[in-house]
Amino acid sequence: MSKRIQVGPNRWIGESEEPYVIAEIGINHNGSIDLCKKMIDQAVRVGVDAVKMQKRTIEEMYTKDALDVPYDKPYAFGKTYGEHKHALEFTDEQYFELQKYTHDQGCEFLVSGFDSTGFEFIEKQLNVPIHKVASPFITDFPLLKQVAEYGKPIFLSTGMHT
Repeated sequence: MSKRIQVGPNRWIGESEEPYVIAEIGINHNGSIDLCKKMIDQAVRVGVDAVKMQKRTIEEMYTKDALDVPYDKPYAFGKTYGEHKHALEFTDEQYFELQKYTHDQGCEFLVSGFDSTGFEFIEKQLNVPIHKVASPFITDFPLLKQVAEYGKPIFLSTGMHT
């Protein structure tokens, strides 16, 4: 008997199923909703099942001291680390817009949470069919417990964890 999990109204993942392909957009949109839509367009064009973004609550993840550090890198989007991180985050309204844009093209919209508040938004406001936990958080047991309580499939990355 083949084991499988449902990841949407008409999609399953399992041994006898087609691969489920997710295009990782993350924060590669550089804070631009137009660039993000172009990335979604490309992902849909090649036939992925889902696109995936990232959601952080900056003040929950970093201390004020860390956010105030000068950040003069060639790729910086602000003068401090906080300005840089905030420039890469979309507003709630932008997430809603991107989710609708993606769904209108027949593709699933996923978002990795990086903190408790982010996951609460992803679950309660975006109501995604799958939750993705980034590798730095796979031993954050309170966060894992929170996500598990949503009762949806969870993808755990292990790439940046020992």
